Amino acid sequence: MSPARGNPAPRIADEEADVVVAGAGLSGVLAGEHIARNGLSCTILEAGPVLDRRLPSCNARHYKEASAPLLEVDPHPWAYRTEGEDADWVRVRAGGGRSLLWGGWLLRPPRQCLLDAERFGRPWPFSHDDMQTHIWRAARALGAREANLEPQFSAVTRDLGLAVEAKRVAPGPCGCRASVSLDLVKATRIRAGSVVTRVLLDSKKRAEGVEFTDVRTGARGVVRARAVVLAASPIETARLLLESLQDLSIEPYRHIGRGLVDHFVAGRLVLVPGPAPSDEPASPFRRAAFVPRFVNLGRAHRRDYVGGFSVELHGPDPLCDLDDDTLNRLGVPRADASGFSFHTVHAVGELAPDPARFMTIDPDSEDAFGRPVPVLHLAWTENEKQMARDMEETATAVADALAPPRATIFPIRETLGRFEISHEAGTCRMGRSSKNSVVNLAGQVHGVPGLFVADASLLPTALDRPHTLPLLALALNTADGVLEFAGRRSSGSH
Repeated sequence: MSPARGNPAPRIADEEADVVVAGAGLSGVLAGEHIARNGLSCTILEAGPVLDRRLPSCNARHYKEASAPLLEVDPHPWAYRTEGEDADWVRVRAGGGRSLLWGGWLLRPPRQCLLDAERFGRPWPFSHDDMQTHIWRAARALGAREANLEPQFSAVTRDLGLAVEAKRVAPGPCGCRASVSLDLVKATRIRAGSVVTRVLLDSKKRAEGVEFTDVRTGARGVVRARAVVLAASPIETARLLLESLQDLSIEPYRHIGRGLVDHFVAGRLVLVPGPAPSDEPASPFRRAAFVPRFVNLGRAHRRDYVGGFSVELHGPDPLCDLDDDTLNRLGVPRADASGFSFHTVHAVGELAPDPARFMTIDPDSEDAFGRPVPVLHLAWTENEKQMARDMEETATAVADALAPPRATIFPIRETLGRFEISHEAGTCRMGRSSKNSVVNLAGQVHGVPGLFVADASLLPTALDRPHTLPLLALALNTADGVLEFAGRRSSGSH
């Protein structure tokens, strides 16, 4: 809520910490925990609610029931608008962030992704070998493990000659679901229902804390800190920087929001007569596999577009797990759903950086917390149009390979239809120079001591696959930057 117009907002007594983090998603919590375990007090401000108990792990249905209320987002206080193409912005305003939604994929980017980034004019700040070192560290911190490749996916290799890899995932405490950020919380303090509205700067243009609004009372407060870490999501982090740094004459300001990238998807569902095999207890490792990119790898499989795509596979799963709207589209009554199973095929393509895609803020339009509304400027380019045809053909061919006799294949999303903003990145990209990036190699905003970024804003490109693991690698790198800034030496462990 927000105070009535014309009335002064009530105040909360100032709080203090060595470090304050905005956002209790996976990157914010991982960075905050690493900072706290190396001797600095760390407070995480989370805009949404945070469960006061551990999320269930031993039963997939109980986990869904416990997390469902956290996934609801009221569009009024969290307003945004689009220019150009329409879009749905997939958000979670709750402790755990989008880790409450994710499938747990922890994928390493191939060397070709970084070569593509150079062609896009958005080079990564670290070499491929250096990134592998960072990624290994993040995977170790999360306890990532690789599953066994299940036999149903061998048909893709047999029929299409495509490599198929087992899923790599970080299991939750009991191994029955993927880990979420709340599983990692041990040394940090999370303040729920606290929307960060501005980064505070001192007279020397150094970060000295954040201002926030309590969503339940409308009261405003301040957390003063030696360092500020923004991990609120690429759009929210960019909004905070655009609002907080507008009075500074610093070169990186003009780059904020200008590198918006994401993924787009071609999806197929294979409807199979007959129930799915029972595999209780549930496991995040089961019934999933990955087809790595096979196009534009050096001179192999050259295409007329830049970049590439990979394919996520899942199934067979019980059809009764799907919602009623999906069952209606498939023509299966809820009463009959237990007699069917299904596979899903998602070809995940990289949206390349393009001047037509960026974000700004509208100073003349405020949300319920008095913040300027973010504006997403979106357009499909010729590169995606050409890649989409390839993705759709591949998704259909893979679905055909997985389909047993009497199965039916359905398209489950329009590849170049309405934008879905869900893996956004690049709005505050990392680089060596303030002339072409927002933050330096330590994750600190160029020209603003003590102000750091630890979410997917940092990524120069979206990569050809879900980028959670590289993102968390850079989040830990930022945590090391905070420790160095504060005069502490990182133990290198988590």
